[in-house]
Amino acid sequence: MKLRSLIGLVLVVAFVFAGAYAVVFGVSFGMYSFEPMRAISLGMDLQGGTSAVLRIKDPGEDSTEGAAPLTEQELYDAQHEVLRIMRARLDEKGYTGATLEMQGDREIRVNLPINETSAFRDADQIVKYLAVKGDLTILDSDDNVIIPSSQIELVMAQEDSMGYRYLSFSLTKEGKEAFEKATAEIAERGISQEDYSNRNYIKLHYEGTDIAQATIKSAIETGQGSVQTNIPMYQLEELVQVVNNRPYSVEVEATEMRSVSPSLGQNALRGMMIAGIAGLLALALAMILCYRVPGLMAAISMLGHTALVLLFLAVSRLQITAFGMAGLFVGALCMAAMSLMIVNGFKKEFLAGKAPRAAAKSGCGAGAKSVFYAGLALCAALLVFILFGIYELSSFAFAAGISVICAILCAVVLTQPLVRLMVGTVPDGHAIYFGSKKEAE
Repeated sequence: MKLRSLIGLVLVVAFVFAGAYAVVFGVSFGMYSFEPMRAISLGMDLQGGTSAVLRIKDPGEDSTEGAAPLTEQELYDAQHEVLRIMRARLDEKGYTGATLEMQGDREIRVNLPINETSAFRDADQIVKYLAVKGDLTILDSDDNVIIPSSQIELVMAQEDSMGYRYLSFSLTKEGKEAFEKATAEIAERGISQEDYSNRNYIKLHYEGTDIAQATIKSAIETGQGSVQTNIPMYQLEELVQVVNNRPYSVEVEATEMRSVSPSLGQNALRGMMIAGIAGLLALALAMILCYRVPGLMAAISMLGHTALVLLFLAVSRLQITAFGMAGLFVGALCMAAMSLMIVNGFKKEFLAGKAPRAAAKSGCGAGAKSVFYAGLALCAALLVFILFGIYELSSFAFAAGISVICAILCAVVLTQPLVRLMVGTVPDGHAIYFGSKKEAE
């Protein structure tokens, strides 16, 4: 029993340290590498980024036909439409921490961080992506619009095993009827008398350019289609994101763009990391001094919790701001408290006179239940901040929530087994638990 517990203890501790090393420093496997720290996204206050101003253009500005300017209500609707679509486009690219704010009646300032995890490294690309109207239409051979963008419900990018790329589309009910009627007429067209070219085809037209063409041989009744295109896949995927989030009903142009340094200073992140590491080490040392070997098990669990949180942040691509960093540190304190709830459950049963193994089993189990209920209550409180708090509070609550959830998991499936394996390895080591019973009391 002692040997089995010892092997289990060594394996769990080795797994925690190896996992923490892999997450923090990264590992390579031939052509592949595992570097979660490089994938963690930081906010503008810690990393800096780009600030751009985009302006809603009036239809009459560049028109030679004397288009009427937007009314006050139309401008109001355009503001909210553009803000909503810009927010969706940024979220699609992982810029969940980007901020949008109106400046006057027509200008929108966009602040977004740029770092190694960003979808775009070039500020020009970002502005172009946000400013593009996203108008995809289907034309006939005479450049007549047969399906406007409003009747295109969904588009998808596909690539077959031969490397051929396709843009597939699905139409609304109204678009389906119009497409069936239009394709029936197009299929009956013959050869042009002017240049002897075929006229029975349709074209996908995006932002002033024909991007794909397909011959129509009969009426299409399904309201769906797939057209081969030569556009690179990354551009095709970007087109899909823009079109599926709906095009603007107005034109948008960039009027300003500049780089922004971290608002908290160049060394803010480094200072926060040093302070956090020092705080966690001091907390771990205090737990070991107060609780001896069970405290050491709790400290090892804190290391596993830190690695799990960092891994989750890398996978989720949640942008971390200074408020988010504060939330992570609060979650780390919760992890320490939850681990000590497990240890104190063991201590209580041990002082009650139970044998160490029996005390570890019942005490850790009772502590795990307390951890679970306390964690749920804390998550519920954080959910209120997420739903009803301002951006800064939401950023704090999101990060703290992730850290608390990881803390519940680590306390239950890591601290509890470590304490029980430790007791199973040294079942008569009363002095290394909390000292003698008299001392512990």
